[in-house]
Amino acid sequence: MQAFSIPKKLLVAVDGSEGSLAAARYAIELAVMLRAELHALHVVQIPEYVSADVKVRLEKELRSRGEVTLSKVRDLAVTRKLTTHERVITTSKSVVAAICQEAANRSIDLVVLGNNGGGGMAQLMLGSVAAGVVREASCPVLVVR
Repeated sequence: MQAFSIPKKLLVAVDGSEGSLAAARYAIELAVMLRAELHALHVVQIPEYVSADVKVRLEKELRSRGEVTLSKVRDLAVTRKLTTHERVITTSKSVVAAICQEAANRSIDLVVLGNNGGGGMAQLMLGSVAAGVVREASCPVLVVR
């Protein structure tokens, strides 16, 4: 049996949906209570099959949206006197793999995610991202409803 330890490094993955921002609020409160570091992540997924010029424009736009989303997390954290470490990453592969790799690279103790996105296809995708991270992550995962 693996020994339990209090998480000291949390990672919250956000996509800008209300569900992911609810997860961010939960992660912020948890980080404050545990006196833990909070890392906020936004993953931009760019398909491999798009042309180079479309890829550049699309990445610029989606990274910009990601920065706006992360600024919302930062603003929420500031109200609780918590500093966040924010990062936007781009992948042409799986969002699940990107989140799990980031958690491993940063020695994260707990990943926090929302269980649904903004509705329609986005909701379906974030639900599958949450399920995939629960399945693939090397650390515990908390899914916020």
